[in-house]
Amino acid sequence: MISLHDLKILCIDRLEDANILYKANRYDGAFYMSGYVVEMGLKKRICETLDWDEFPPKNSKDFSKFYKTHDLEILLQLSGVEKRIRTNFLPEWSVVMNWNPEKRYTSRTHTEQSALTMINASEILLKNL
Repeated sequence: MISLHDLKILCIDRLEDANILYKANRYDGAFYMSGYVVEMGLKKRICETLDWDEFPPKNSKDFSKFYKTHDLEILLQLSGVEKRIRTNFLPEWSVVMNWNPEKRYTSRTHTEQSALTMINASEILLKNL
């Protein structure tokens, strides 16, 4: 379980990490880290929507597997902001949908442009979650 406060800090820190990786020409790492930022941002939004102090809350034994998903589509559905994101930020959402946790195992598959596009989309979504 991670506190809402820590999720907020991690989102900012991991976005900074993505930018550092990008500047170091580590495009696969930058792409992966940017998607991870959106995952944490969605989990943060779920906490805010459901008035939780941590993700998932200690008393959510029945739902813990469900909430521990890395699937951005499921997390968006649980966030309470799905309609707003899909309506106002569809281009950015379409970009981040190329992410999954298995991206951490890729090497030399993302270009400078694809990494930058992912970073920008992640930053916009994070600000609007």
